[in-house]
Amino acid sequence: MGNPGQIRLEIYKLTGEKVGEPVHGYYAMGEHRCTVSIERLSAGIYIGRLTAGEQSKTSKLVITR
Repeated sequence: MGNPGQIRLEIYKLTGEKVGEPVHGYYAMGEHRCTVSIERLSAGIYIGRLTAGEQSKTSKLVITR
């Protein structure tokens, strides 16, 4: 995921319902950081999907209170 282009971070419930898209836009090549507010999400397990161009990576996200 090193080329410049459209980047998207989506967060889903395990049921497949999309609950957020904190990152969506064009980013230059390089390392980037973002802060995601989880105040409106309840504790539980979610799925995060990071998409850059035609590449995609999915990870489990665990929120505890």
